[in-house]
Amino acid sequence: CPIPVNRQILQWDGPLALLAAGVLTGMVWDGEISRIDAGCLLAGILAYLLLNLRQSSQARDAGQPAGEDVPKQSAHVLIDLAFIAGGLAILVLGAQLLVDNSVLLAKQFGVSEAIIGLTIVAAGTSLPELATSLVAAIRREPDIAVGNVIGSNLFNILGILGVSGLIAPLRPAGMVSLDYLCMSGLSVLVLVLAARRSQLSRRDGLLLLACYAAYLYLRWP
Repeated sequence: CPIPVNRQILQWDGPLALLAAGVLTGMVWDGEISRIDAGCLLAGILAYLLLNLRQSSQARDAGQPAGEDVPKQSAHVLIDLAFIAGGLAILVLGAQLLVDNSVLLAKQFGVSEAIIGLTIVAAGTSLPELATSLVAAIRREPDIAVGNVIGSNLFNILGILGVSGLIAPLRPAGMVSLDYLCMSGLSVLVLVLAARRSQLSRRDGLLLLACYAAYLYLRWP
């Protein structure tokens, strides 16, 4: 369905996601994400989270209504924590299986690990985001559908690469300039499409899918 886009996302979160993509492109242009680069990325996600918490606190203090869809406080905190811990454990196991078998696929088909990461692994790890946004779109909750994607992009670039790069410098030898330019270019395209009428239409969705298909065609050996 057509998805309305909140003004805050257009004016704040979206441009920040685009900025993060641009910063990452600049960092990897020399072929490496150093520990210093990773520290800067991690500082960026921490600053973003603190800023969001501050804005939420200010809105609450100002007496702005939270909305009818805000969940009530849980009466079973320990059970909730147990489910979270169990979900994280399964997630870690699934991630290990995904990485190990993706490497095996790369060797079997004779393609680089970068190609497998850009396609199979990227699609597999994005399935939870796809499911979340699909459910949100069906339930006509556009802020969740769009915010989920924008927030995931920010956390992937700043948080995941920040933590990974602190553990060990990242040298993505199999990546090419097309990958980074497409990432930044499509980020710009999404914001432009959303800003035209403050929504993403079905036609916009088809255009984005076509762009992704074209990227896969150009990138797959």
